[in-house]
Amino acid sequence: MEKTYKSKKKIACITLDFEKDYGDRIGEFNILSNKKEITELAQFLQELQIPLSLFITTNVLEKYPSSFEVAKSIGKDFHSHSHTHNTKNPDSVFEIEKSKKVFSKYFNTNPLGYRAPQGVLKNGDIEELCKKGYKFSSSLFPSFRPGKYNNLFSPINPIIYTNGFIEIPFSVIKKIRYTFSLSYIKLLGFQVSRLLVKIFGLPNIVVFDSHLHDFITNEKSFHSLPLHIKFAYSIRRDKGEQYLLNVVKLLKSMGYEFLTITELYEEINSNL
Repeated sequence: MEKTYKSKKKIACITLDFEKDYGDRIGEFNILSNKKEITELAQFLQELQIPLSLFITTNVLEKYPSSFEVAKSIGKDFHSHSHTHNTKNPDSVFEIEKSKKVFSKYFNTNPLGYRAPQGVLKNGDIEELCKKGYKFSSSLFPSFRPGKYNNLFSPINPIIYTNGFIEIPFSVIKKIRYTFSLSYIKLLGFQVSRLLVKIFGLPNIVVFDSHLHDFITNEKSFHSLPLHIKFAYSIRRDKGEQYLLNVVKLLKSMGYEFLTITELYEEINSNL
């Protein structure tokens, strides 16, 4: 029977999903052409002095030659985020195996971690990941998203499966289960988000998620979005860096130590 891991230490991991613009909604990676903004983002992240863990959709490494160097310029720790990020007709076995193969080619090592597109793991995916040599996943949103998942009764702490595989969920604000990530904070605004954190609290292990499009807007991709999606991403779209800085300051004030997600996995694994 699976069990949960409760940490006595407060640990925070800042992660970024490195993928095409807005997942698979556009089918292009136009943000790569925003070279000045990428350079400025890399500098901002370096000045934060917080380790950033990237989950990479590996087909961008093959299709966009500059993406590998861009990823290395902004991240410190690298893992897999499927191969194609296909959310319409996903083939988990292909995505897991192909992503590992391409990742290993570019990084000269097998990926330890995996993140499923939009946080949706299907039946059998944990066994497949374990079989292919992955050690952990960071896919689960213990929250609710219409048409995608209802995980309101899932643990908010890491899950240890009977086969030894570990799931490290995205973080939610406790009790209300509101996802604590950059996209969701931009929807509410930082002041409201901070108030909710103060009232309801966070788990001791925080996995905070972000995307390149949370920091950089490529106008071509942005205007290609469906109207309702465009509206959502238009809200405070220029607040990415400021809000991440605010989140880092908030977590530091609450006593969190910042680790890569690899270091977090090692911390959990060593205490089982």
